[in-house]
Parts: sequence; C-alpha cells; structure tokens
Amino acid sequence: MLLLHPLLAFLLVILCISCKGGQHELYFINKSEDVIYVGFNFTKEFAEADIIYDRRGGQTKIEKGDTCIYTAWPSTWESRFKRGPYMHFHVFPRNTYDYDSDEEASANKLMHYQFTQEDLEKMNWTIVYKP
Repeated sequence: MLLLHPLLAFLLVILCISCKGGQHELYFINKSEDVIYVGFNFTKEFAEADIIYDRRGGQTKIEKGDTCIYTAWPSTWESRFKRGPYMHFHVFPRNTYDYDSDEEASANKLMHYQFTQEDLEKMNWTIVYKP
C-alpha cells in the first residue's frame, strides 16, 4: 500500500484547487502621475461612494505607471464574491495609517470604485486608475 507524505498530499490538493476554472488574478493599473495606495473590500449591499474604509484591511502602494496584480490563489475571484456581490476599491494619496481615523482616511479618498463580478469579467479583471 502506497502512503503519501502529508506535505506531498497537501501540495497535491493545492495543485488540484489551483487547476480549477476561474480567475486567479486581478490587475490594478495606476495611470496617474503620483503614487497611490489602494485598498479593497466586499459588501453584501450597495454602498454609497462615501463608504468608510476600514484601514485594518490594509492597502497596496502602487507607483505611478505600475500595475499591481492581486491574486486570489489558491481560490478564485469568483469564489471571493461569495463574501458579498460588491467589490470596492478605495484609492488614497498616501498610506491610510497616516490618518488619525478611518473617517479621516475615507474623507481624503481620491476615488472609490464599486464592481460586481460581472463588471470585472467585462473589464477582463483589469481596473485602470486615471484621474
């Protein structure tokens, strides 16, 4: 009887999960002339553009002209939409931890995007920020 080492078995499971269909990468392109900081979250209900961004979610620094690749691996972005039908991207001029509160950070947002899974599929999972 062939016994698999637990680590090998785990790697095979991960490989099988990653081979399933679905989108694993999402691209955010910064076409501005400035460094930006981008955070995202999911919500179950439609939210207004002035939604308060929870800074505990962190954010990604994207240099001018660069592309950030967000990966959902080993899952897919489609499965992440089970958290809520709306995915929000919040664009800030500086690190949100430089602000005193979530409310202050949100008040200084450069842009707020809200997408459904269908929106992102139509956009080929690519978001372009160009003020």
